[in-house]
Amino acid sequence: MLTFRRTHLDEAHMLTELTIASKAHWGYDDEFMERARPDLVVTREYLDANECWVAEDDGRVVGWFSLVELRGALLLDNFFLLPAQIGSGVGRRMWQQALDRAVARGAVRLTLEADPNAAGFYERMGAQRSGSVTASSTGRELPVYEVQLAGGME
Repeated sequence: MLTFRRTHLDEAHMLTELTIASKAHWGYDDEFMERARPDLVVTREYLDANECWVAEDDGRVVGWFSLVELRGALLLDNFFLLPAQIGSGVGRRMWQQALDRAVARGAVRLTLEADPNAAGFYERMGAQRSGSVTASSTGRELPVYEVQLAGGME
């Protein structure tokens, strides 16, 4: 059974490994993964400073996401699944949990920078592309998406 809970500070290393495995699932070469690694490391300080949640399936962590405060919005800063969970429906449930958490925080908008391989997922979830940014560690262009949250007015 899939459940959600806040992360624990001592889970930083495990979440780093999950994040790296999830990113590597898309077939990136070792050179790319090494360049991307600084952006994939999860620290205790990060977990302490932001709203971070794990998805557990019968007590085993299978995914995680984080919400970071922005002016007038929340950033979905991390959204990663174990490779075996991609395409299983867990991502859809995590997405709904992230939206519910953002609404509970009073956010009117949720933004995110997507891995190009995950862009289709976010579009299927109803996110609208609003631009792009260049990733500092890899130099790649990343699509930026937004979701207007229920009751949100700008």
